[in-house]
Amino acid sequence: MRNVGAALAAWPWVAASVAVVLAAAAAGYVAGRRTAAPNGSAAPSAPGAAPALVRGVIAAHDLAAGADAVQAQLERVLSSAGVHRIPVAGGAAFDAPRHHAVGTEPATGERIDRCVAREIRAGWQTGAQVVRPAEVIVWKR
Repeated sequence: MRNVGAALAAWPWVAASVAVVLAAAAAGYVAGRRTAAPNGSAAPSAPGAAPALVRGVIAAHDLAAGADAVQAQLERVLSSAGVHRIPVAGGAAFDAPRHHAVGTEPATGERIDRCVAREIRAGWQTGAQVVRPAEVIVWKR
């Protein structure tokens, strides 16, 4: 995965092109735009197109680790489509609908038991709906 981020950083014009294409696609589908049917009436987009595009942009964000400019552009694309990163703060209470525990670390005190130690992979949400929970390490006694 790091090689993809390095490649995108080495060829910023490729990363910019990918980001622009994904931005246009995600903005169009996620905003609920409709395509014109052959008879001129408005026809809805293909079922599942918006979620698939959003997941694709999120996956591109994950792959661009190390290419901060590319990740920032993809975050702007997601934000313009109404998809925002789930805020994760170390020491915050574990929230099962928004967090997915992928590991534990020993807690040094009772106050931090079952709290988030750190984020491993970003989570994303649209309003109150979780698109992908944040993957976190949790302190445990």
